Amino acid sequence: MPNSDQSDVCEAPAADLPKLWWLWSILICLHLTAVLIPPFTFISSSTQALSPLAADARETFLPYTTFLHLNHGYAFFAPDPGPSHLIEYRVEKDDGTVIEQTFPDKKRHWPRLLYHRHFMLSEQLFSDYAPPSIPDSEPDEVRAEWRRRRDRYEAKFESFRRHLVSMYGTEKVTLKMIEHALPSWSDVQNGGLKINDPSLYQTIDEWPVPTDDLEDFLNSSELLQDLPTP
Repeated sequence: MPNSDQSDVCEAPAADLPKLWWLWSILICLHLTAVLIPPFTFISSSTQALSPLAADARETFLPYTTFLHLNHGYAFFAPDPGPSHLIEYRVEKDDGTVIEQTFPDKKRHWPRLLYHRHFMLSEQLFSDYAPPSIPDSEPDEVRAEWRRRRDRYEAKFESFRRHLVSMYGTEKVTLKMIEHALPSWSDVQNGGLKINDPSLYQTIDEWPVPTDDLEDFLNSSELLQDLPTP
């Protein structure tokens, strides 16, 4: 039989188990809370306002949710999906061959997961979009935020172009971002407008500068943006 000293050694870890259970329970609860905060933020907010409670919770857990990539939009694609965004590019090779393609492209990008990867590339680029210029009358803080966001958008845009330059072996590569808007229900019912009607496609940098709500546009959260139609 073990002596008393050996018995104490064997029983000591068991005595600590309740403390470990409490510790793990707290950590698991905190993790589940972090998982629930992004959808809670979405469901309790609108494009005009963000719930104060959701905003505080999101800011508290933001480093953790960002590190684990838990900040999903959770808007899915219904009931009111937003527009989608495409990248059109043109390549002129040294032998005179011209290549014009678009991504994402459901015909070229198959299986569906490959299409989705290209789809997210164009949407991530658009998430940093800022107009090419803003009025000089805008406050300094608005101009600073515009400059920061525009620089990031241009850096991403150029990285896309450099990738195509490397892929095709020529510097003659041009890109443009296109927004594909959705027709309203009245356009479809009354005018028979098709979802692929040319009037629904617009080059992004041709947009007018949103002077009325520029500050809100530049500070908009990805969580509050409509997710596009795939």
